[in-house]
Amino acid sequence: MITALAATIMAALVGSSLEGQELGIQIQDIGLMTLEEFLEYSNPGGKRISDSAYDWDLKSMNRPYLRFVGRSKLKSDKVEVLELPATVGKGFVLMNEDSCVAIIKDGVLYTNRTGIENRPFGGYFRNDNNRTWVSVEVHKIQRVKYPQRTLDSILQPPKPSKSHPVLLRNLMSTKGEMLQVRSESPVEMGRGATLTVFNEKGQRIASAQNEWGATLIAVAKEYRNQGIGSEVSRIWYKNNPNFKSGAFSSGGIKNAKRRWENRVRYFLAMGWYSRWIREGQLTQAHVNRILSGLGEKKNLTTKRRSSSRKNLLVYSDGTSFVLYDERFLVDPESEESDRFLHGYGFLRAQEGIGTFFYTLDYDEGFGPAVTAIAMQLARDAGEPLYVGRGYGDLIEKKYLKGLPVEVIGNKISLNEDVIDLGSLSSKEKMKRESENSFGQRLSLLIEKSESKWMN
Repeated sequence: MITALAATIMAALVGSSLEGQELGIQIQDIGLMTLEEFLEYSNPGGKRISDSAYDWDLKSMNRPYLRFVGRSKLKSDKVEVLELPATVGKGFVLMNEDSCVAIIKDGVLYTNRTGIENRPFGGYFRNDNNRTWVSVEVHKIQRVKYPQRTLDSILQPPKPSKSHPVLLRNLMSTKGEMLQVRSESPVEMGRGATLTVFNEKGQRIASAQNEWGATLIAVAKEYRNQGIGSEVSRIWYKNNPNFKSGAFSSGGIKNAKRRWENRVRYFLAMGWYSRWIREGQLTQAHVNRILSGLGEKKNLTTKRRSSSRKNLLVYSDGTSFVLYDERFLVDPESEESDRFLHGYGFLRAQEGIGTFFYTLDYDEGFGPAVTAIAMQLARDAGEPLYVGRGYGDLIEKKYLKGLPVEVIGNKISLNEDVIDLGSLSSKEKMKRESENSFGQRLSLLIEKSESKWMN
């Protein structure tokens, strides 16, 4: 069954030739490119940068950006003047080489320098960026023992939920740490909203952002080789498919190739290449060229179980869930693997409306279980569900019977827990991670669940 996504791609594929002759299609999706074409498309001209250019660790990734604005003097010290982020207040940091000598914040000068009580820093300094003069007002001087420590306390980063209010997905690292992928603003297709991954301490560990019209993806040293860069890349390009890379580092080109391979393997799993060959949209020769770029696939499968007994698992990240048979994990790239997916739901919220299920789908016979999971997910999120007209997928009333449901106007909610969703999610994570490395099967689980019930 071809999905709506495939139909959309196919509708866009009428146009100029891929190689100028053979194909009567226009490349709109990286899964239709050879590896060489994809690398040229994503990084025109093959530009490269040193691996040290963005070689960030946790400390540097969590250091707030201080914009250089000019130079001045503090007593006999020549200082560089850096502007504080607006999120912490109005002011400046005075640096002498790599040492913080003073901070000006909200009219107070913090320093350990003596003998300046009657000669405070103030007046104007030259802004080297635009050759203008900037006024600095100092109303009070406060002596501090360690200016750098004072600066560190001022620059304490805000909570992730405040700086990046939109939660996109929860992830589990290979070391068992729960991570959050958040956006600084509502994600809109092609707008390049910055994505940041936070660890359990609220530290930034990875990001994907728009840097002068190009994509910049970075992962802290401490969190590399855990599949995080690939997952961030997947989410970024899903929402910003036309963004290109400014240049590749060696790590960047590996992530890019992995992104292309995942897409090609996904097309294989969905059976789209075979379908398009049959329909004359692609040639076997071109598909062979695409597939020739795939590296040797790691053996991530186990022996196929002959048992027909259903061992159901529930994946949940707080905003979505998948109910599936564990046999999906045996070979998720198979064209038939979606038969082991039995239910999928995705919560959204709209100002003035509330929370609702944007998508809620299930196989025949799984309606009661999926509805119970959906209601529990909403309860765990602390929100009643909007079931009025105009928003959200239909929740079938017949499956609400027997559940402790309270109805207030056009919203419904559970009065008590009906499922220990947290325990089920933990069990699912342990099972999935025992079957494979971080990311690959999870990506396929989500993508296939999103596409299975599309009309």
